[in-house]
Amino acid sequence: MRRKNAYIAIKTVIFLVVGILLYQEVNAVFVEKSTYGRYLNFKHMENVDLLILGSSHSDNGIGAAAIETGLEERLGRKTDVYNYSIFGMRLEQMYYVLQEVLKTQKPKLIVIEAFSFVESEPENYEILTRRAFDYFPLSMNKIEAVKYCADGKYETYLIPLLKYHTRWKELTAEDIGYRFRSSLWEKDGRAYNTTKQVMERKDDYFSQDFSVINEEQALGKRAEEKLQDILQLAEKNQIKVLFLSIPFKQQLGVSSVDSIRMNNYVDAKYVNGESVRMLDLNRKANEIKFGYKYLKDEGHCNRKGAKKVTNILIDYISEQYKEWL
Repeated sequence: MRRKNAYIAIKTVIFLVVGILLYQEVNAVFVEKSTYGRYLNFKHMENVDLLILGSSHSDNGIGAAAIETGLEERLGRKTDVYNYSIFGMRLEQMYYVLQEVLKTQKPKLIVIEAFSFVESEPENYEILTRRAFDYFPLSMNKIEAVKYCADGKYETYLIPLLKYHTRWKELTAEDIGYRFRSSLWEKDGRAYNTTKQVMERKDDYFSQDFSVINEEQALGKRAEEKLQDILQLAEKNQIKVLFLSIPFKQQLGVSSVDSIRMNNYVDAKYVNGESVRMLDLNRKANEIKFGYKYLKDEGHCNRKGAKKVTNILIDYISEQYKEWL
């Protein structure tokens, strides 16, 4: 009887393991792929010393591979860099993404792109939650992330196949190929992810003096709560934090002036000049001679702008963190 029960138990375990593996493969085929490559390429990184977290501003505005090359030239040693920016990501999603990252990597420095200070609107909860967490394996972190960030119907977030099973009519070879062809995602999080398009100059917006903006604008309740959580998590893991504001004009009703005011608030309340620093390039727009020729649209850098921002970041990091990285 004992032998029979043991045999049944072994068969059950094998059945469950095979079922889980099969589910993972089917789920990977069906989920929407807009940010899947970012997750896959990160999982293939052997080491990450410098992690970039942010929204489309840093996705378009920073080249991780270029930072690696620049830092190696200045510091004489390799610093592994990954840009885990997801368009639309806010601090609310970022905290849980960082929790997931820390399961496998221990970066020394995190660059947090400051447009993420803008709090998510309720109508965007679903899309931002799916972009950030659909690819995560089921875990307590994913459960907590979905409960905090989503807008209900938790089961479709925790088991994405419940949401995406109807995609079978629109599946392409790439949906299947993502699991086997690294060429589909090997540049994600590493290369410049923007175009050479230059925005037409519309006005004299960038001629104003941004350095004199000293007002503060508080963050939303959810954003500030997760900012505090991120800083606590960084401190616990002995990670330094650099807030970076990438130059832009306006996006989602938020101008670069609004961004500077939020940065002033964060600077006054959380920046200590050692473990937490701020590099506000919107405030320095006149100093770095930033203007429309560096934008592809009102909210994002073009290739020329991304190279400009990346080079400034290389200079700053190589000077301020040369003993840390």
